[in-house]
Order: sequence, then structure tokens, then C-alpha cells
Amino acid sequence: SSSPSSSSSSSLSSSMEREFMWPRGFPLEHIRDNRTFSAIEVRTSNDDGAAANTEVTIVQSLANHDPDVDAIYRLTRKLPIKFQGLNMGATPPSQGTPPSKDKGGYPSLVLGEGVFSPANAQATLYSYKTFWGTLLPVTVHGRVSDIWRSYFTLRLMWDVNQAIAFCHPFAVQHRNPHSYLADFESEQHLYLRAGALTSFLLQWKPISTTLIG
Repeated sequence: SSSPSSSSSSSLSSSMEREFMWPRGFPLEHIRDNRTFSAIEVRTSNDDGAAANTEVTIVQSLANHDPDVDAIYRLTRKLPIKFQGLNMGATPPSQGTPPSKDKGGYPSLVLGEGVFSPANAQATLYSYKTFWGTLLPVTVHGRVSDIWRSYFTLRLMWDVNQAIAFCHPFAVQHRNPHSYLADFESEQHLYLRAGALTSFLLQWKPISTTLIG
């Protein structure tokens, strides 16, 4: 999605790989919505020469071989996956500014305010400023917990001028054997409630002027 007024999520994985795919926790009702195939990239204070207030404080890496997709994907589509020839699908910032790049020279995608995409607890880097966002919900299954955390954290980050960036894989995941049907059962909240959660968070307004305290 490119704005809060359109769909609430951005299917980053589907725009990075020729094989159509989506990340675990992505609202299923949006996976065929063309508006979710791209996102608006924003300039941040991490960019060279950028005069922006937004700072990238979380970096989520993709993972080659067995990326973090849901059980529906694993049951119906091909693995392994290797991300290559990345096209982030991002709308370039104004004035012809090129997309941000990681240290390997690959483009990284920074989500603007009003755009959601799930992030996991696997290959994710947090800066000190966002350590508060590492707390995991304990009332849901582990297959759901890190995704709910990412949505809650991302929404709060908009209010303190912070952003998340998704980058080229710096990890290769060889997953331990799992029962895909057991994963499917564990992920029911993701399939049935992710869309409602992101819609709620788009409308939610804070009652405090500070993030902590």
C-alpha cells in the first residue's frame, strides 16, 4: 500500500521475488490486492545528506532458502527461495532521490507512515532507541507473537519519527522439520485477525504525548 487511505499493508516479499509470495502475518485478504505490491519509500536521517526527521531504528532482513512465510504458502508453493535481482517496488522519493542502499549496495525499503508490513523475530536488528519494541506478547502462540509485536511497534514508531527498513538477505535459513498442518493451526489468528488489527491500528490515536512513562 502506498498510503493510509488505501490498503493497510505492503506485501514486501511479493515485490522482491519473481515467485509470488507474502510474509507470515500478511493479511490474507490483501495478498491479491495490487495496491499492496509497492510502497512509498521515505528519506530518513540515516541517508547521506538527508534532512529528514525520520530515523531507521529497526532493520528486517529477508532470509534466503527458507524465508519466513506462513503455512498456507508452505503447503501450496515451492521452496527453497533465493532472492535475487531485487526490485523493491518502491516509489522513489521526490526530486529524483535514489532509493536507500545497504552496505552491500542493494536497495533497502523504508516504510513510510501509514504503511504496515509484518516483521519477524528472526533476522531483525533493533537499535537502542527501539529496545522497548522487543517485548513479545505472551497471550498468543509463538507463531503469532512476533507478528503482533511488529504491528504494535510499527504503529508507535510513527509517533516518534522512527521507521523500519527491509533489506537484502544477510541470513540463510535452514528450517528445522515442522508439521505444516500444525503451523497452519498455530497461525489461525494471523489468517483471521491480521487485517482487522492493521485496520484498527490505522485508526488508533495515542492519549499520551510520550512513548514511555
